[in-house]
Amino acid sequence: MTSTPPSSQTLVWDLHCKSFLLEALGKYLPLGINKNFSIINCLVLLQERFPDKQFTYEIVNKEISEFYNLDEVDDDIIDEDKQISFELPDEYKSMMDEKLSKTKKAKV
Repeated sequence: MTSTPPSSQTLVWDLHCKSFLLEALGKYLPLGINKNFSIINCLVLLQERFPDKQFTYEIVNKEISEFYNLDEVDDDIIDEDKQISFELPDEYKSMMDEKLSKTKKAKV
């Protein structure tokens, strides 16, 4: 019998889970370009602390949105006029292609 992951409606956020999430948010503030990674870090901490519950990115993100409007906070934090576009250097791409080809050869 396979179990399906719970939806956000079936996961019960008790007081312990919510307070731990708020602690995790203090450690991993989900703002800026690393917002998604911070939410994933919170998810990992929650899963380690409460292994009997099955958290997903969507469930944690939805619960965070109950406390904060992250898009609104991002607008206050990020100054679009000061953003600099970033592209990886060409030599990095060639290094990644070389590593990928070595990995493929090792699997064959």
